[in-house]
Amino acid sequence: MRDSGIRRLTPQWAVRAAGTVHPEVERVAEVIGKLTGGRAERARQFFNWCVVERVVVSDPASLERELDDCVALIKAQRTA
Repeated sequence: MRDSGIRRLTPQWAVRAAGTVHPEVERVAEVIGKLTGGRAERARQFFNWCVVERVVVSDPASLERELDDCVALIKAQRTA
């Protein structure tokens, strides 16, 4: 294979961050780890958004339950 001359560089922030975990990720991972199926996926997407947007959730487990209640209500209304 021919060498294209392109080299991939690792950004310095990635080197410094290797082996670290964002504190919010650890907190929400405990909640997500107890869930399965669509509920787990929904929680993962929501809490990933929170981390990216720097939204700190004071009680992730409580908020996830409330989100699940909202989804259940919407599903019940849709089937009624």
